[in-house]
Amino acid sequence: MPVYITLTKDKLTAEQKQAATKRITDFHCKVTGAPSRCVTVLFLSGYALKNNKRAMLMGSIGIDGTNTSEVIVCLKNELVRGLESSLKMKTPEVGLEFLDVESYWVYEGQRILLEPGKGHGQKNRVQGKENTTDVHFLP
Repeated sequence: MPVYITLTKDKLTAEQKQAATKRITDFHCKVTGAPSRCVTVLFLSGYALKNNKRAMLMGSIGIDGTNTSEVIVCLKNELVRGLESSLKMKTPEVGLEFLDVESYWVYEGQRILLEPGKGHGQKNRVQGKENTTDVHFLP
C-alpha cells in the first residue's frame, strides 16, 4: 500500500492539501492501476528543507509485479509535476525521495499483501499457493 508524506517549509492550506492529495492519488492510481482506497497521503509542515526546497514528497512503491522500472519513473515524474501544480511551486522547489519496497515486506494485521497485478486465482511467489482472496494470511 503506497504511503506518501509531504514535508513543507510553510503550512499548507486545507485547499492545497486537498488538491495535492487528489493529484497524488489520481496519478498513483492512473500509473499503477491501484485502487484509490490503497493510497495514503500525509502532510507535515515546518521542516527546514535543504537545497532551497519548499516541499519534499517521500513515498514508497512496490517494485515487483506490474510496477516495472518504466512505471516507477513515470509515476515519479507525474508526482513531482502534480505536486508543483497543486502547491503552485516551481520545479526546483519540490524534491522527491522514494523507498522501493518488495510487496512481501508489507504486512497488514496478519496478512501478507500480494504483488501488484496478482489477484484471485494467481500464485503468490512468497507462499507459492493459489490466492483465493486479496491477501495471504501468515501461518
